[in-house]
This record gives sequence, structure tokens and C-alpha cells, in this order.
Amino acid sequence: MDHWLSYSLNDFLIFSPETYFRLFEQSNSALWPYQAPLLLSAMVAIWLIRSRHQVAQKAVLLWLALIWVFVGLWMLRGFYAQINPLVEALA
Repeated sequence: MDHWLSYSLNDFLIFSPETYFRLFEQSNSALWPYQAPLLLSAMVAIWLIRSRHQVAQKAVLLWLALIWVFVGLWMLRGFYAQINPLVEALA
């Protein structure tokens, strides 16, 4: 039973931290062509939020929710599923 104390948290990881960081590098590289339009749409969203119109603010919240779901599923299914087989059930 004493040998159980010799384990650290790193012993229970299913992949290395380098693999995890490489995953984000790959996803950012795949997203590269779309970063400029997304930045422009973020600036438009900020302008709409500052306009204080209720319809514009609700539209921005809907846009943010859709982007959040899209990026979450895109990241989970497209990249994270490569290193963790249980992600497909989560997605």
C-alpha cells in the first residue's frame, strides 16, 4: 500500500502537457484565415453593445452563444478527440 504514495498527479495524465499545448497550436493554425473577420465582428459587437439598444444587445448575446457552441464543438470534435477517446460522447 505504501507504493501508492509514490504516484503523483502527472502519473494519471493520459497525455503530456506538450501534447495539450500542441493541440491549441494546431487549432489556432486551422483558425488562422478566419481571425481577421472574427476580429472585425467582435469590434462590431462591442459597438452594438455600447449603442444601448436592447435588440442589438440581444443579437450580440445570441451571436456570442452561437460562436461559443461552434468553437466548443469544433475544438472538441476536431482536435481534442484526437488525444482523448471519450470526447465524442461529451460533444
